[in-house]
Amino acid sequence: MLAMMSTMNTMKPRKIIVHQNSRTKVALFLIVLVSAYSKRVGAFMSSACPRNPTSRYAKEDTGDDMFLDDLTPPQLDFARDSILFGEKPSTKKNNGVLMLWKGTKSILPKVVTGAWKDSVGEENPVGALYNVAFVRIPVILAFAVYLRNELEGRPLLVDLGYGQLAMSPLVIVGFMVIFLGPILNEK
Repeated sequence: MLAMMSTMNTMKPRKIIVHQNSRTKVALFLIVLVSAYSKRVGAFMSSACPRNPTSRYAKEDTGDDMFLDDLTPPQLDFARDSILFGEKPSTKKNNGVLMLWKGTKSILPKVVTGAWKDSVGEENPVGALYNVAFVRIPVILAFAVYLRNELEGRPLLVDLGYGQLAMSPLVIVGFMVIFLGPILNEK
């Protein structure tokens, strides 16, 4: 306890360091705040300033605003389709991802791409490329591993709680035809 009191007496109070920039920022903030609530608010408002030629409240017509008449804001039409996000935007016609999808579709077989019709993937080429890379190719590779194991004499064993049973290759081929073939992929 005594040792603790001796260390408490030797502790010096810490100085709070305030940077010069923070003082300047606080001073500028206070100046802006005070001037905004002062009686001369009109000097800070562009529409009430008599020197502004576009002001509605300008006291004299100087003729400087004849060039500013062309700068009126455009009319907003919310019913018109957007260039980027409309029903058929022009950016969907020829972009890099669409060209990549068309090239992939022309090179790879239909089992890999799932493009059993010519228009498949045209509206969402990113989704079609994702489907090829992360769904169809891994399923085909897993089927190839299954076939290799089946040919080597190691069948797929399934345990449904009644003991192990070997899965028939016809069931696996049937699933592959249904999932990767044109049956489920036609729209």
